[in-house]
Amino acid sequence: MRKKVKKLGSEILAARTGTEGDKKGLVLVAVLWVVAVLMIIVATAGQTSRLDTKVCRLVRTEQLRCKWSCRAGIETAIGVLNEDFREGDSLTDLWSDNE
Repeated sequence: MRKKVKKLGSEILAARTGTEGDKKGLVLVAVLWVVAVLMIIVATAGQTSRLDTKVCRLVRTEQLRCKWSCRAGIETAIGVLNEDFREGDSLTDLWSDNE
């Protein structure tokens, strides 16, 4: 009888303190927090990556625009110099800025 009471007492004490159940619940809460933090980190990294991609695309577009603007200026200068008379140079030539 004593053994039954002692066993019953230890079961009641274990049920009352709930050590095993509390540990499982605590592990579940900890895992959920870790998952939440990792989701925040992944979302931030994804947003940063998208922003970097947009910035790189804009920089590439601007570089191409500058390249072709310079090329157009060079071609314009070549065209003006090709139309110029070759006999002599004066301030009335096309390449001279008379304005």
